[in-house]
Amino acid sequence: MCILQEQVGLEADEVLLIVGNVLLELCGSAREIYEASEEVLKQVLSVSKLTELVNLRVGWDLRREYDKLKEQGIGFRWHLVGDGVLREELQKKAKDADVTDCFIFEGNQPNPYPYMKQADLFVHPSYVESFGIVVAEAMSLGIPCAVTKSLGPCEFIEDGINGILTEQNADSLTDSVIDILGNREKYEQIQHNTKCPPSFLPTHISALLEVFGEK
Repeated sequence: MCILQEQVGLEADEVLLIVGNVLLELCGSAREIYEASEEVLKQVLSVSKLTELVNLRVGWDLRREYDKLKEQGIGFRWHLVGDGVLREELQKKAKDADVTDCFIFEGNQPNPYPYMKQADLFVHPSYVESFGIVVAEAMSLGIPCAVTKSLGPCEFIEDGINGILTEQNADSLTDSVIDILGNREKYEQIQHNTKCPPSFLPTHISALLEVFGEK
């Protein structure tokens, strides 16, 4: 077992899988994951365990986030894929704020990649992210990312170039979502630069596995 495998918690072939062409195969058919709507909606996606380590609890006022986006003329649906101890609390917040039509809890999904591939923006509001695999997966599929600053993503995201780095608070996160979705030129520029981070390419990972692997 090598250092990289221990950090990720996967076997070597599984580590390689996350950045290979298999990702595209896992996206499935061309069928639409998100429901059609007469209104032009931006599909925002977060994939994470809904736990204390995810920056979705303190200060996350769903009605305020909804109002700020709507004030800028941004129609959206924010899909949260994943489960955890905060799900019930966050769902209650959405219901109390009357925004259940815009904040949609998808629960655990055995294959989240079709959600990623068809999203307009991937948002990752994690307090601690030592490696950032889920962000790298979204980037590998060409999906622009807005990510709170933490060790892993800060190593491969250049703010405003190939993604957006935000402070670890709700206002900064929402402002960043508005900034990228409300600015077509900026969105297209970041989208053009969004690709698999070099450190996650199979050739790079293979070299690390060879260096740190058991002899």
